[in-house]
Amino acid sequence: LVPAFTAGSIAGEREKQTLDILLTTVLTPEKIVMGKLLSSVSMVLLLVVSSLPVISIVFTIGGVGMEDLVQFMLAILVISFFIGSMGMLASTVLKKTVPAMVCSMVEVMLVCVGTVIIIGVTYIIAKLYYYNYMGAVGNMPDVSGACLVLLVNPVFTVIQMTMEQCESVSAISKLAEILNGSVPVFIEDNWFKISMVSQVVITIILLKMSAFFLKPIKNIHIQ
Repeated sequence: LVPAFTAGSIAGEREKQTLDILLTTVLTPEKIVMGKLLSSVSMVLLLVVSSLPVISIVFTIGGVGMEDLVQFMLAILVISFFIGSMGMLASTVLKKTVPAMVCSMVEVMLVCVGTVIIIGVTYIIAKLYYYNYMGAVGNMPDVSGACLVLLVNPVFTVIQMTMEQCESVSAISKLAEILNGSVPVFIEDNWFKISMVSQVVITIILLKMSAFFLKPIKNIHIQ
């Protein structure tokens, strides 16, 4: 829902020809972008908060602690703003709502699916190098470092969080084994925290870029 809400926020103002009026107010482009993002994400946040009583029923069954619930809510909050910032960037760069919505969907797909493709391509290249250049002698090259691109993948973050809460095998360690290596213990133990911080940093960068593209271009007259 978030890309659909955010993609039309600024582009819709352009289509209604009200963006110029909005830019003449005392609001800075940063405040406009942040306000549009909050108004777009507010519906998702409202749905999350309203679902808390239902989610809390699991405490009567057991197996889920307050820390797990807070972690789940934090993940939804950060991921919502992360995906929303992609939609805001598309909305400020493109002038129409439909292209902006398509672009925001493509951005989300690149983050969620593109990172997995990068790992797959890296693994294939490592195998080709091992069989063609190393003659299948020795150990295959360690390409487990490619797993770090998944820090910005919201889907993998949720999978890793769920598997840790279920006390099953860590998804990142299992993937690193397939890539003939291992992830540093510190990163594996704090994967959720590092992933959240990484997504927050990218969110801030995307919002800064959105504000930059929203700033009106001043005409410079040379006398």
